[in-house]
Amino acid sequence: MARDDPQFRIRLPADLKAWVEESATQNSRSLNAEIVHILMSARAHAGKGKMPTEKDLQSLSPNFSELLRICNRLADEVEELVQERRQLRKENDR
Repeated sequence: MARDDPQFRIRLPADLKAWVEESATQNSRSLNAEIVHILMSARAHAGKGKMPTEKDLQSLSPNFSELLRICNRLADEVEELVQERRQLRKENDR
């Protein structure tokens, strides 16, 4: 990766960040390199434009099932927040 590659900020739950940091340490990579490695591995397993299955993700690393659990939990939390915001808008429109 070159220094001129695009950059972006990302917010992660503390437990997910700790997991990625531990994985990076175990694999002798920087945090950035570990995240890139995980994403590239997922893309390689995904095939031609397919999203990886849960089984694909679990085969990448024993810790991926935990990552998947966290991602699913976050998706649920986002959906709850969206529903709460819709409810508040309805109440404010009255």
